[in-house]
Amino acid sequence: MASRGRTFTVAIVAFAAAIASAPMSAQPALDAAANRQKQLIDSIERPQSTGGVFAEDLIGPLTELALSYQESGDRDLASVTIERTLQVLRANYGLYSLAQAPLIGIPYDGRRAGGYLPSGSDKAA
Repeated sequence: MASRGRTFTVAIVAFAAAIASAPMSAQPALDAAANRQKQLIDSIERPQSTGGVFAEDLIGPLTELALSYQESGDRDLASVTIERTLQVLRANYGLYSLAQAPLIGIPYDGRRAGGYLPSGSDKAA
């Protein structure tokens, strides 16, 4: 379990490094996104410290953080955060809960957009 927390911390540090190296022209938009993501990370730390790493109160902020990473184009952080959210969902609602449905396609869509997976139109005739 310590490995998951460490992975999430590494993801946060990687995001901070990406923000620091961003071009100045995009800085205001990145600052707003970074501020929102920091608020979400803070809102994740509170219930995690009181309820543990699988606290049900983590689902909302983790989902929102994953979508924020996805929107900012950081597919790796989005994927890590989505996987963590799915683990929390599964711990609270079971392995095959419908609560997972909105998150299941996001990593796939992100990997396809990043060029890691072929789209449906790339099939050979």
